[in-house]
Amino acid sequence: MKETKIILDPYTFLPSYGESEVFILFKNNELIVDIYYDGQEIEEKKTIIFKNTFFHIVSSFPGVEIYSIPYNNDNYSSLVEFEESELKRKWENYFDKKYKLRHLKISFLSVNKSIEVICEDLIVN
Repeated sequence: MKETKIILDPYTFLPSYGESEVFILFKNNELIVDIYYDGQEIEEKKTIIFKNTFFHIVSSFPGVEIYSIPYNNDNYSSLVEFEESELKRKWENYFDKKYKLRHLKISFLSVNKSIEVICEDLIVN
């Protein structure tokens, strides 16, 4: 089992039934994920920006795994980082270790989508 570190638990701001919509945009080498959810009186939004993204995949959740990474099932809805990741190492080696990369994954349970990313950094707004 790969060690994971929780970066963000979206249920600290999401209602108990989760997000209402998720929009994903790849632009200028950034993967932008807008998470919409019901606020007190209006719909609210949080954004995760994955900076300098080298790899990303969006798939149905639950769904078929395309490669065999033994994920920890306890953290499906959290944004997690795989600190010891073979996929991350392969990308770092591809670029002769010019970049220190991060391997991140989050699943959105209400809209049934999973996002996995190899990037340099991220910002949560």
